Amino acid sequence: MTHSQSKPRRPLLPALTRLFRGPESESGVTAVEFALAAGMFLSLLLGVVELGRFAFTQAMLFYAAEEGTRWAIVNPPPPADAPTAEQDAYELQLQDYIESKVALAGLIDGKGVEATIDPAITNNADNTRWVDIRVQYTFNFMIPFFGGMGPINIDASSTGFLAEEEL
Repeated sequence: MTHSQSKPRRPLLPALTRLFRGPESESGVTAVEFALAAGMFLSLLLGVVELGRFAFTQAMLFYAAEEGTRWAIVNPPPPADAPTAEQDAYELQLQDYIESKVALAGLIDGKGVEATIDPAITNNADNTRWVDIRVQYTFNFMIPFFGGMGPINIDASSTGFLAEEEL
């Protein structure tokens, strides 16, 4: 066969039309679509669960701080000039009380909660004493994908005052 007698080339147009027409059979397309949609749906669902856990933990810490303030009002803290051992014992009682309130929820361990009481500020003009309770907790995500930023510190505080008897 000489060069002049070579076979005519097929035009490129039929190949391109076959390419853009798509596959003749669509079997398996549903499975691929389901896999993509299910992955996004599960990610969204797990994100909502993690956000709910975070919100519940934060609400629980605010509740514990408020309960700690109520406890401190009913059981007044020692005066600022009291011995350090007495103040430490009082803070330990407060810590145990707040841990018990947090542990009631059952979602987080009460031992991971740190409670502090600021030294009570006394206002001699009206015989009141302010009690400020601060509760801290480090929140860890259960699903590592959502915790890419690492643990989050949650702070909650509550302030109350008690009226002291006049001397």
